[in-house]
Amino acid sequence: MLSHEVTKALLLGQPTSRIPVHLYISPWAREFYPEVCRRIEKICSTDIASCHLKGYRSITKLSTNLYEDRWGCRYTQLGYPQGALIQDLKDWVKVNPPYEELKIFDKKGYDSIQRQHEENNLFLLSACEVHPWERYQLIRGNQQAFTDLIHQSKEFHGLLEKIHNFYRTELEAWANSDVDALVLKDDWGSAKQLTVNPEMWRQIFLPLYREYAQIACAHDKFIFFHSDGYVLPILKDLIELGVHAINVQLTSMPVEEVLKKIDGKAVFWGIYDLAEIIASYRSTDAVEFLKTLLSKLADYSVPFIARLAFDYGSNPETVRELAENLCKNNDPGRI
Repeated sequence: MLSHEVTKALLLGQPTSRIPVHLYISPWAREFYPEVCRRIEKICSTDIASCHLKGYRSITKLSTNLYEDRWGCRYTQLGYPQGALIQDLKDWVKVNPPYEELKIFDKKGYDSIQRQHEENNLFLLSACEVHPWERYQLIRGNQQAFTDLIHQSKEFHGLLEKIHNFYRTELEAWANSDVDALVLKDDWGSAKQLTVNPEMWRQIFLPLYREYAQIACAHDKFIFFHSDGYVLPILKDLIELGVHAINVQLTSMPVEEVLKKIDGKAVFWGIYDLAEIIASYRSTDAVEFLKTLLSKLADYSVPFIARLAFDYGSNPETVRELAENLCKNNDPGRI
């Protein structure tokens, strides 16, 4: 089966000839470990890729570990906010979402996406990563964002709505293209618990995700969702939204409880993109963890996409070893 076919079949609950692989190699990895990257790509080819549009989601590198994005927000290599875009919440009206960047979705832009889809036969993800809460934190700073959430002033709701309206427009633009899936993300957990009260989350944020899901459904697109940390209390909510593939950190939660919540209703999107494991585990330990996880996925009949990320801080030899173990027994009959 071709890459696009095997991935779509898995998401639809149909039989597949092999496990779809999603290999992501970051610009950081390519810059500092080019030979390891070549070896990994020789071992393990990908079935899934993010669409590329030149000039989209422009980022400016200000220093070694400081970046500025299209909103004017600043953050580190790992995405941690550096300062606040607005110090006073009353200035929320001055925040200007980058609507001008969406002009790229013209005939030329859509033709580019269509060519990527037809020429590569890969399963294409939208390049947008819709994350309303993370965006709010980038605009206000982490600590102040949570203070705003507690007080829930009209300014808080005004800023959140402004963020949400932009992401709806952006998602609509992607939904009208030839990508196969729309990507949503927000990190809702710390290492041990949810960072907000579950009922507050359902009241304020679940309706936003529901609107995004409605856009995907209206355009016959799959939904991929990523969240770090302990998100067990809201996992069922995300799946009931209609999320087709979900990526969460298994090191933060009991694996069995996560798999019970998924219960075959969604695909587990991610085997090894856990930063703390890829960065710190020895290759042999990481491979053993992988084998244990694969066994549990089989026990609970949870389908999965083998996502492997070679990202900032990853141990290159651990990533290489995992790539080899993920792909050596997988049918190589892909494009």
